[in-house]
Amino acid sequence: MFRISTLFVAFGLLAACTSANAQEADQAWVTNPPEGLQTVVDAAVTAGNEATQIARGLTETTSPAIAQIETLNRQVERTGQISELLGDTIGKGLLALRELQKEQEAILAALSPEERSALEARSLAEASRAAVNRHVRSTTWVCPVAGEMQYRDSWGEPRSGGRTHDGIDIMARWRTPLVAPEPGTVVFRRDKIGGLSFNLTTANGDVWFGTHLSSYGNDGWVEAGTVVGYIGRSGNAVGNHVHFEYRPGGHPDNSVNPFPVVEAHCANGRTAPRSQEPSE
Repeated sequence: MFRISTLFVAFGLLAACTSANAQEADQAWVTNPPEGLQTVVDAAVTAGNEATQIARGLTETTSPAIAQIETLNRQVERTGQISELLGDTIGKGLLALRELQKEQEAILAALSPEERSALEARSLAEASRAAVNRHVRSTTWVCPVAGEMQYRDSWGEPRSGGRTHDGIDIMARWRTPLVAPEPGTVVFRRDKIGGLSFNLTTANGDVWFGTHLSSYGNDGWVEAGTVVGYIGRSGNAVGNHVHFEYRPGGHPDNSVNPFPVVEAHCANGRTAPRSQEPSE
């Protein structure tokens, strides 16, 4: 900025000097230039040269920037075109989905109550099988008995009072720890048949149920592997064991056979002879 101001001062001095006699001024400046004039002129020339260099540098710098801006503008335009295309595709997909929903609703409306119940039961059974398979393949599911055990597939076998077995019995020594197979919320309860029991509800609504405990462990929110109780024979149990159930989605009437899950993850258990299994 100082050099540019110096340039204007030099031109001002030159203009002032021309108001005198041109020839005399020229001769006087040649033979006896004003003090400091040469310094001012040199500074003005230097400032002019530097200004030229700056202008060239700006041109070289801004040219790539302008090219980049133009490229970005083309990309933005292309992105807008893709967004419009996707929006149109998604819109058509939603319309098709809505038409399928309407068809499904019409089919359901034409079903009798009996047919509707049968369809719902079949859908629930398929979802339950998928849930069991998911736990069988899980790498994080934890065996609920932390110790030596014996078990077999006793699902559906008859029990007292005309009941059927809605779970499996896992036999173990008195006060063997029972642990949470998955993270979830534990709630304790007690009744005449099951004695001391626990419900473990997972984040997706599944329920793992264990009963005939000798005492409780941790309740509330627990991580997988946390002790929630201890093996016992409370309620109407015969022999120390835990009656273990799985209810996908938490439906009280939707107990499914947990044996495939237990067999997949309780590697230290072995099939129990039927003569050694509890009767409840």
